Amino acid sequence: MRTILHSRPLASALRLAGLALLAACAGDAPNDPLDLDTESDMLDSRSADRHKVSVCHKPDRGGTILRIGAPALDAHLRHGDYVARLLVDQASPVSGDGVLFATIGAALDAARSGRLARGELVSAACRITIAVAAGTYPGVPNAEPAAGQERFPLLVDVPDITLRGAMEMTLDGAGRATGEAEGGAESVLSPASPLPVVAGASTPVIIANAHPGGSAGHGLVVKGFVFRSGHTTTAGGQGVLSVRANDLRIRGNRFEAGFTESIDVRGGSAVVLENHLSGTAGTCDVCFGAPGTFRAVGNRLLAGGIPGFTV
Repeated sequence: MRTILHSRPLASALRLAGLALLAACAGDAPNDPLDLDTESDMLDSRSADRHKVSVCHKPDRGGTILRIGAPALDAHLRHGDYVARLLVDQASPVSGDGVLFATIGAALDAARSGRLARGELVSAACRITIAVAAGTYPGVPNAEPAAGQERFPLLVDVPDITLRGAMEMTLDGAGRATGEAEGGAESVLSPASPLPVVAGASTPVIIANAHPGGSAGHGLVVKGFVFRSGHTTTAGGQGVLSVRANDLRIRGNRFEAGFTESIDVRGGSAVVLENHLSGTAGTCDVCFGAPGTFRAVGNRLLAGGIPGFTV
């Protein structure tokens, strides 16, 4: 296992428990770039032209993402292309064209069924971005949701999915997350009731899973969300849990109070970049489990769990 923690000058309020442990585990400088944005990610939910649709063109030949007019979508689908950018907006009517959805879960279901039907189990011709408009997205843990609700956890077990919230994290002069959203736009994932701990395991908001011998949530990007646990005086729930998934990227999110673990990565590989973690209680705020390669840069950790970062 190789774990790299890049530390810039620390503000007086910042407490990074476990820093010595991470430094002791550090190996050679990693090769992966810090600029993790993709062309699709740059078209965020606030600025995207909804009269245009992103499609994966000719996926059987490697695939390229094209922006086309909505009237041309049916012809592209008949030729084997597929939608590469799904929009989630509670305030807009569902279009029924496979582009606009009322819930994140419905968009994920559509992306997943397409991946499985095409045999894109561990890699894909094109990344699919699910752009989530600003607003609060309530969810129920481990239960059938009512109309307009999410079911937590949101499961990603197919490759190359981006979950892109409306929040654009602002950074301080040292390049560290401030917790404030540029322009004030936020996509909030908030359970309707506190996330439970079941048989000693906290319920996550998002899971990236790699099934042994099956499909895998490799390459998942989670960016621009506010995570809430539903807890105020106790602790329960996880923000993001990853099991065996490779190339996980968690960037520019704000994790609020009450999680037992805000980010829990068990095996695989991950970059945790420019997140703001401010909740109290919990066991560790960012947990990295072997075997794997992990990198944490530009995060701000305030009043977190006992070890803070742990390996």
